[in-house]
Amino acid sequence: MPLAKRARLMRRCPVPEVLFAEERFELSEELTRYLCVVLRLSEGDAFTGFNGLGWERDYELERAEGSWRARGLGAPRRGRRGAPLSLCYGVPKGDKLDLVTRQVTELGVGALELWAASRSVAIWKRDKLKSKLARLERVSSEAARQCGRADSPLLSPPALLSELIERHAQTPHRLYLDPRAALTLRELELKRGEVALLVGPEGGLSPEELEALEGAGWQGLALSCPVLRTETAAVVGVALTLEAMAWL
Repeated sequence: MPLAKRARLMRRCPVPEVLFAEERFELSEELTRYLCVVLRLSEGDAFTGFNGLGWERDYELERAEGSWRARGLGAPRRGRRGAPLSLCYGVPKGDKLDLVTRQVTELGVGALELWAASRSVAIWKRDKLKSKLARLERVSSEAARQCGRADSPLLSPPALLSELIERHAQTPHRLYLDPRAALTLRELELKRGEVALLVGPEGGLSPEELEALEGAGWQGLALSCPVLRTETAAVVGVALTLEAMAWL
């Protein structure tokens, strides 16, 4: 890859959708700080902006009347997008969710759907939902910028298992991780259709949850390794699922 093109790939930042199609727009304080202070770009330097919806565009920095502007270079183009894979993840404790969000964004999940498992320790209070989702959106946006995605995973607040089952009633492939399952992810071929992969929290899935999943037609799968922590199982499960989908 030419050095100039490689450099542009590293100069990436999200651009609000409302400004994405504009030929010129004034940079916000946040964008100015990132491009001119963090990346140390100057007038005439190019960068790639992405709108979080799968499109990206090259821009050039301009200095005008004491402020910084971005001028579009060429038309918007389709960028790298996430796979048709939804990770249904039981809310973990501590800061594990930030780690999982960052890593599965980099791997390429299309959606991260949280669910409140019976063994979930962390409980999201209603008055904290907006701020917690906003934090995850920042984490996923930063990860998308770093890995070269032009979109970010769709994020959903914690739902009940019954709601997840109903939401994915028509999803072609519905899978959940269970170390006692006979089938492994390495034995699957998922080359057509959307996939939902469910991972439980610390302590795993309860007997009632396993019964509900099996009754709804979900397929249990085991990883070909020792029992993993929930944050490790989520990342490994996503990677192997994407490989089975021929996405990686």
